[in-house]
Amino acid sequence: MLYKTHLEIGENTFNTIEGRGRNLIDKKSFLKGNVLPDISPKYRLKKHGRKQFEEIIEEKIANLSGLSSDEIINNLGKEKFSIELGVICHFLCDFFSLPHDEEWGFKESVTLKHVLYEKKLHKVFTRDMIIKDSYKILGNSNYNLFFKNALRKYRDLYGHQNDLFFAMYLNNSVVRYILESIEENDKGMFLKEKYTAF
Repeated sequence: MLYKTHLEIGENTFNTIEGRGRNLIDKKSFLKGNVLPDISPKYRLKKHGRKQFEEIIEEKIANLSGLSSDEIINNLGKEKFSIELGVICHFLCDFFSLPHDEEWGFKESVTLKHVLYEKKLHKVFTRDMIIKDSYKILGNSNYNLFFKNALRKYRDLYGHQNDLFFAMYLNNSVVRYILESIEENDKGMFLKEKYTAF
């Protein structure tokens, strides 16, 4: 996806966040994270396909969803948390984009095809195309099962609209999952503190 498509999808994702978890996210840092893999040498020099980054993204999701609000605010920091959340969203978008799903890469023979696809994808995307749908992963299944099911459904129908729907749907679902996990962790810590105080 193009830089500006990642930014606009990041904006869409941020605008769909509800509840207490929204206070943990610094919007500017979150949007920076959404484009960071396209500008940082740490990420930019590798393909953005599942083979290269799926395990890393799973680990990032597990790490962030294992935190409490206090750990984010007092240790990690809202900015770092928000950037990491944005990086996750970037890769989820790329995982559900035809050129990355089929691993076109940027080999000389397919570079033009890849770039033209992403340009058309951005044209299809409009600010009016807001996807608020998400799947409640927490309590219904785990992330890995959710991801595999989403990937199977995604591959039923390739195309620009499908790419955009799944990119936003995955982002909304995973951000919701992480924030709800943090809220559950907070409840667990509160109960632990409550009972150790007696």
